[in-house]
Amino acid sequence: MKRRDFLLSSAAVAIVAGAPFGASALQRGSLLDDPHAWIGTEFALPDGTRLVLSSVSERRFDAHTVQSNLQFTSHAGTPLREGSYELCSEALNETLFLQAGRAGPVACVNRLHHALA
Repeated sequence: MKRRDFLLSSAAVAIVAGAPFGASALQRGSLLDDPHAWIGTEFALPDGTRLVLSSVSERRFDAHTVQSNLQFTSHAGTPLREGSYELCSEALNETLFLQAGRAGPVACVNRLHHALA
């Protein structure tokens, strides 16, 4: 087999093997719209701190709004102070306001389901 043919077939296999992972990332909603889909995802902060979304709890839900608490676990880096942070993963960049919680940083997210008339 020629080297060129080998490289082309290897690249094709790598693309096909990685397709399910890329497709699953595309099927997820954003972190704010569908936080449950991101549980277990590791996010990096600009200072090198690494956070993993460990759980999501719904605090309030009605016809127009939903309030969720996103609980993170810190795996590396310095303890966070309260403030806005840019969370980056392979598939997503999102800025959240994080506060200190009992088990690690927490983001409280309030979202409208649809515009009110």
